[in-house]
Amino acid sequence: MFLLTNLVSSISKITQDLGNIVSVNTTVTGSSSVEGQISTSGLLSDTLSTVTNTLTATTTGLVSDAVGTVTGSIGSTSPVDTVTNIIGG
Repeated sequence: MFLLTNLVSSISKITQDLGNIVSVNTTVTGSSSVEGQISTSGLLSDTLSTVTNTLTATTTGLVSDAVGTVTGSIGSTSPVDTVTNIIGG
């Protein structure tokens, strides 16, 4: 939580130096989950929105591809046959 607070503080300072106003509200809902809301104004807002959209699309695609590949590999190979082949030689 300390590192997160420092990160948020640093982002706020840098953004203010660039002449943009950033309001960051974070809520800790558990030991490992953090919900954050960032509201911005001006050019930085457009940039953050673009980056967020790109990261979301890229991450979803990569996870989807990875899951598809793993599922495909598992689906095409029977675990029982594999174990039988190893035991049987």
